[in-house]
Amino acid sequence: IIIVLTVVFLYSSGTIQFDSELENMSYHTDDLKFKEQELKGLNSTIEKRIYLFVTDTIYEKACAKNFELFQKLEALRKTGDVKNILSAGQFLVPEKIRKERTKIWINYWNGKETNTMNTLYKTADSIGFNKAAFLDFKSWIERKNVEYVLTDSLLTMIGLNNLVEIEKTKTTFISTILVSNDKRESVKTQIRQLKGIEVFDRAEVASSLLTMVQNDFNLILILSA
Repeated sequence: IIIVLTVVFLYSSGTIQFDSELENMSYHTDDLKFKEQELKGLNSTIEKRIYLFVTDTIYEKACAKNFELFQKLEALRKTGDVKNILSAGQFLVPEKIRKERTKIWINYWNGKETNTMNTLYKTADSIGFNKAAFLDFKSWIERKNVEYVLTDSLLTMIGLNNLVEIEKTKTTFISTILVSNDKRESVKTQIRQLKGIEVFDRAEVASSLLTMVQNDFNLILILSA
């Protein structure tokens, strides 16, 4: 019987493979999956969260790279490849982009400021507002007395201070994205085409560790036997 079973098992062993997907190695009840989804804000069976790192010794270069990454992520979000983005890139723009946007702002209001403010003052007076209430808005249009908020203060105000780490020797920007499992590899491939971007996928790291075991699985079986 042992000899017959051995022959059968040897014949069928060619169709048996080692599963390197970590989440397939344990059983989760539906209630536990639901609680995990509520806690993490994602359904781990169909979507994953990926972490992206941008690091440079110069702050402006790191900021420019992070802004480029954010633009790429926004493009992927519009196509449906990325579900959710958490990044400081939309608030911390490079100095070059900021100057370009300031120029566009000034050109837009050029010739429109006087009529706009006269209309605003007239309307404000008719409903009982003081004209002085809109002086800050007038200064904003004219770009007078503009005060820039410090990076740390801005990020703390909007709750994203944990996405930027500024040190004496380097600056690191962290972004997280939520992607479907079927689009995960495609998204990572597209992001890795950008220079200076490090992609960290916890599921991929765990699978890589298990794949190391998979590659030596037959040897482990022989030694165990």
